[in-house]
Amino acid sequence: MIPFIVGAIAGALAVRTVQRTSVRGKLPAIPVGRVKEGLRDATLASLNSIEHSSARLRQRIERPAPVESDAVTPDVAPAAVAPSSDEPQA
Repeated sequence: MIPFIVGAIAGALAVRTVQRTSVRGKLPAIPVGRVKEGLRDATLASLNSIEHSSARLRQRIERPAPVESDAVTPDVAPAAVAPSSDEPQA
């Protein structure tokens, strides 16, 4: 509850300060058309990346599983079997 109260007080003080000072005249004017164009470009870029990643994922999912043959040879040679400790060594 305390953070809410502190935030409300800070917000009220910020609004009063902005109303008392002439901040609007000091800020540079940014053309709305330029902002809209930048936002549109960023949106298109993100949508294109989503489209490409979903296409790659779709290709990965749709690929058929490789066919395995019955006689599969292992890539690794079998480990050498050490003689058991019960047998006498020569």
